[in-house]
Amino acid sequence: MEVEEGASSQAQIEKKKCEELIPLYPCDLRNLKNSLKNFVQKKLFKWDQKHQGIVLQCKNIKKSSEKASIHDESPVIFVPCSYRLKVLQIKQGDVFLGQVTQTFNTHISLQLFGLFNVLIYADDISDKILKLNDDSEWVDAKENTVIEVSDDIQFEVKTVDLQEFGDFMLIGSLKNTKKNGPYSSIKDKYKVMDHTKIQELVEKSLSKYSNLKE
Repeated sequence: MEVEEGASSQAQIEKKKCEELIPLYPCDLRNLKNSLKNFVQKKLFKWDQKHQGIVLQCKNIKKSSEKASIHDESPVIFVPCSYRLKVLQIKQGDVFLGQVTQTFNTHISLQLFGLFNVLIYADDISDKILKLNDDSEWVDAKENTVIEVSDDIQFEVKTVDLQEFGDFMLIGSLKNTKKNGPYSSIKDKYKVMDHTKIQELVEKSLSKYSNLKE
């Protein structure tokens, strides 16, 4: 999927107030509050197509009406639910800092915020930024140093590869010689802004989500 192109090179966290009919079975009504929470929490860390981004937080989950609906010949009950999301909206050209997890001559794999997978194909890597040496290792074109696992790479978002149930992978690019490449080789004025708040939100939600699953 091609994400919408925009002028900004920084992703934004947006707060969204949502209304949705949640499909539940009669047994789920025994503890309606938990059933609604469990359903909505499944959106966490998934790609939200409506809001064009990654859901980083779900909160204030509650039924929004005393009335529910049932469709003919279906055991499912649709319960009106309201909730709030924090969504990391992502568009083409947004710049992030990822950590290298794997390198192959065909592609480089990164991880964003220690959780989200990023794939950068060789065709999307400028030889003015990284190049392959005689041992088929990626090296910094400026410093001629080998790219290692855990190295910081600043990349641009090219597309989002959507999979089932909101799973996704970011497809990145290393074409912009000013904004892309090994973090240590990029001039300060082109380095990404501080993403500490996003990282903290990811870690907070991840910790809470892990506790809910236990």
